[in-house]
Order: sequence, then structure tokens, then C-alpha cells
Amino acid sequence: MNATTNATVEASSLMMKQTFTFQVTLPVLAILIGVCCVLANTVVLAFFRSKTANVMHLVYFSLATSDFFAGVVAIFQGIGVMMSHYWPCLTLPVYSIFFIAGQLSFHISAFLNVILTVVRSIMLFIPLCQVRRTWIVAAIIAYSLLWAILILTEWFWTYSHFLTLSDRAVLEILYSYPRPPGAVVDAVIRQIGGEKETLFSRRGAIWFTCVFVPYALPSLITLASGGAQIGRIFCRVKSTGKNNGKSQERARKMSITIVILTVVFFICNTTYVKVVSMDAFWMEMNESITNNFILLISSNHLMYLNSAITPVILILRGKTMRKFLTKRLSSSRHHDIKGTSSLATKV
Repeated sequence: MNATTNATVEASSLMMKQTFTFQVTLPVLAILIGVCCVLANTVVLAFFRSKTANVMHLVYFSLATSDFFAGVVAIFQGIGVMMSHYWPCLTLPVYSIFFIAGQLSFHISAFLNVILTVVRSIMLFIPLCQVRRTWIVAAIIAYSLLWAILILTEWFWTYSHFLTLSDRAVLEILYSYPRPPGAVVDAVIRQIGGEKETLFSRRGAIWFTCVFVPYALPSLITLASGGAQIGRIFCRVKSTGKNNGKSQERARKMSITIVILTVVFFICNTTYVKVVSMDAFWMEMNESITNNFILLISSNHLMYLNSAITPVILILRGKTMRKFLTKRLSSSRHHDIKGTSSLATKV
């Protein structure tokens, strides 16, 4: 009897901790990360707004735009999760918005990080090669539209096929797949292979399409490209002369910045890949949806964190950007002081 009572108490305590984590800790963390993300990317957007004629500056501006959008999604996700606890009718709309907007921002951000490192590599290895702005803009628009269509298709397909189920059941089915368009890929494989296709083969195809291509591949490309860039920078310094102290210092600073950006993106993105891979292969459909949500939403925080850390690195490592921020803050402070003095004079 005592053993049964203790087990019940422990189970109840664990459920309360999971509920608190899901309804309070994770939403508050999402809001804090989102606020930092919005503020830091606002500075980057203001800095690069008038410099988009340069290809690299255009990519940085596009990345900051995507990360700013991710920060807004994180804020609303945190607020929405806490509100859905008190108003359950908001559960499906909140997670629908998060599913569509959040996943789109993750895909675009990962893609823009790849474009950034590829363009930087081209400029280092083939200086005479000109990367056209139209190519970059076309690639960003095409990739964004592609994943927007796939994500919306995933949501409408899932909801229409399970329209008779409750909202909670739809969410459980939707989140049992690693990422969009997992349900659509699964349905296509079932139609082509029939019952011969095993669960593992279907999940493998889903993982390749929904996890490896949009997330794992960008991590590998960024890591390989970052290492090649650092090697190329120091090779160019050696070829210009070992006694050139300014060139060596510039190369060292550039290399450190590249290493920091690459490592942060690789850690956040790869950890995210690991979590959704676990979800793809080891989590069963009948497992507690609360556990799935906690695991998946925790992994989403890593992507939000990457969107917040990247602009901070650019600000701290960029001398020109630091001067820009300092000038903006000082001018804003001067304007406030001037306004206060003017008001005092009128009084």
C-alpha cells in the first residue's frame, strides 16, 4: 500500500514538474530569447539597411530579417502557450501559428547561413567572380516559397484528414512527425510502396527529406566552408608577407569571427537535428504528447537562440557596427536631454 502511494505521489510530482516546465519555464525562456533576438537584429537591420547594394551586406540584411521574424514568433509562442493554459480554445490556433511561422523562419535562417558562408567562400577563393544580387534574391524567394508551400500543405493535409478528431488529437498526429512535410512524405511512400514499406524505412525517408536536407546539410556545409575560409585567409596573409602586422591582425580577427559564427550555428543547428532525429525514430505515436511537446519546443529554443546570438556576435566583433550603435544611443540620449530641457524651459 505504501509503495503504491509513493509511486502515485512520485508520478503526480513528475507530472506537475513537466506541466510547470511546459506552461511556465519554456514560454518565459522563449519570450526572453525573442526579445533579445528582436533588439539585436533591429540594430543589424538598421546598420545594413542602406548598404544592400553590396552582396554580403544584402545577405546579412536578409539573415537579420529572418532572425528578427524568428524573435517575434518566439515572443508570441511564449505568450500563446501561457494563454492556452487558461483558454484551451487557443491551443490549436497557437500551435498552428507556431508550426507555420516558426518552421518557416527556421528553414529560411538555416538556408541564409549557408548562402552567407558560400558567398564568403567564393569571395575568398575566387575574388574575380562576381556574385549577382539577383541570384541571391531569387534563391531566397524561391526557397522561402517552396517551404512555405510545403509547411502549409502539411498543416492543411493533416487537419483535413483528421477533421473528425479533436484539436488535441490533430496536434498529437502533427507533432508525431519530425518536421514538415513529414506526414505528406509518409503518405506518398505508403501509396508507392504499400504495406511492404516498414516503419523504419518510412521514418528514414521522412528524416532525410525533413531533417537532413533543411538542417543537417547546412550544418555540414557551414562547418566545411568555415574551415576552408580560415585556411584561405592565412594562406593569403603568408603570400603577402609574414612581416605585415596589420594583415595578420585583420586575418586573426576575421578568423575568430568566422569560427564563432560557425561554431554557434553548428552547435544550435546540429543539436536541433539530434532532437528531431530522436523524435523521428524513437518516439512512438502513443507516447505522452506533453513529453513530445517539451522535447520539441526545447529544441526549438536552440534555433531561436542562434537567431539571437548571431547579431550579438556581429555587433561585438564589428568595429564599424559598434560605432554605429554607440552613435545611435548617444544621439538618442542627446535628443531626450534636449527635449527635457526644452520642456523645462517652457514650464
